[in-house]
Amino acid sequence: LVSSMLLLGGSAIVNALTGMDVRVASFLLPWGMLSYAVSGGLKATFLASYMYMVVIFAGVILFVVVVFASGIEPLGDAVRVHERLTAIAALPAPTADELAAGYHC
Repeated sequence: LVSSMLLLGGSAIVNALTGMDVRVASFLLPWGMLSYAVSGGLKATFLASYMYMVVIFAGVILFVVVVFASGIEPLGDAVRVHERLTAIAALPAPTADELAAGYHC
């Protein structure tokens, strides 16, 4: 199901860019991908995916360090984060008058 959605979406893009019929683009698109993979593109795809994964993991690690260990008042550990989130969740909800006046949480 997902593959057919990707194929039809790619065909619609080819149709919008070139005016090619969607049925013809749906037939030619897999052949283009197959020729790319056979000509050595599969190795490049795996390598690019690995590099993207490294960048994403580095970003996640950086985000965790920044959130938990730096800033004006560092969060410290997961227990402190949980305590703060619980305190925020316990705050009273805005009344209808406050919402009408433009108060949003």
